[in-house]
Amino acid sequence: MPVSISERILTTLQQQGKKQKDLADFLGIRAGAISDWKNKGVTPSPVLLPKIAEFLNETIDYLLTGADDKGNLSHNSIINGNKNTTLIVQNGEHHKRLLGEQESELLRIFNKLSIKRKAALLLAAYEHEDQEKNEG
Repeated sequence: MPVSISERILTTLQQQGKKQKDLADFLGIRAGAISDWKNKGVTPSPVLLPKIAEFLNETIDYLLTGADDKGNLSHNSIINGNKNTTLIVQNGEHHKRLLGEQESELLRIFNKLSIKRKAALLLAAYEHEDQEKNEG
């Protein structure tokens, strides 16, 4: 299962020995908002991603995908392989699987978007996922 943006941010915070409160102060938001990312699965606003990346000394692309600026994958990442496969890295293990037509089309479109639009699209996807959980 791919790692969410929130999980990646919180894991990076912990790995760097930084505190959630310091990030909240840097962003000008309440500390409880960051707790919501962790406890309620809330995704940070795409508007905050550039400042979060700055605080963590990471790229926005890393926050979104888990890939660093050299294209290396983090511990838990998902990337598009070719038209019909994707590579999923979970706990250091690589797995490939075939994608359906809709998944392939979504990845094709996603890969062409700007970072800002990728963030907005991911936020919308997380909101839809939450709605599905609440309805089901």
